[in-house]
Amino acid sequence: MSTVIFTSASGDVVEIDATPGDSVMETAVRNGVLGIVAECGGSLSCATCHVFVDQEDLATLPEAEEMEDEMLWGTAVD
Repeated sequence: MSTVIFTSASGDVVEIDATPGDSVMETAVRNGVLGIVAECGGSLSCATCHVFVDQEDLATLPEAEEMEDEMLWGTAVD
């Protein structure tokens, strides 16, 4: 099982054990994480969810697909 660490804009931290196969958004909504409203239903278009990956873990992830890269272009944070 994976642990997802949610950090609010004010610095509050909540750690939640995630169910394999669930998205980070689903994990947040099911556990009542404040600030994750999921208005887009998981289509990654409302920008209330942001995932930051440690630099050392980036190599374990696949390259961003074109559509993902385009959606990230409009976010407030690199």
